Amino acid sequence: MFAGVASAAPPNWTMTVEKLPGTGSPGAPVGYHVVITNNGPSNISALYLTNDNTATPVFLTSLDRPGACNESPAPSGRLFCSFGALNAGQHVAITVGYDTLASASSFPITFEGNTTGSTFTDVKNRSHGDLLL
Repeated sequence: MFAGVASAAPPNWTMTVEKLPGTGSPGAPVGYHVVITNNGPSNISALYLTNDNTATPVFLTSLDRPGACNESPAPSGRLFCSFGALNAGQHVAITVGYDTLASASSFPITFEGNTTGSTFTDVKNRSHGDLLL
């Protein structure tokens, strides 16, 4: 028997993030429309979405797969979506909103699509999946 190394090509996927509204101001709500598209040719067996912001969203809806995110009956905890499989040629979309502090000068946020459920808290890099920021 021979031992070998197997590797898979990273998925051919994209993520677009649209800020809603295009510019914000301190104390005003901000929103984001996030779309992840699998451009194929392979399926993604399990897709997750989170971000590096620990605030609880004030608005959250998964447009293509209702119930995939922590959105019901009201958002709870930080953003986490579990979409299941994303076949070649498919996409998933969410809209998420946050309140900002009146004293804040910025509201930085980074969205992360991944294939393992691991999040920004995977500080020991134990994830063996793919990651899209």
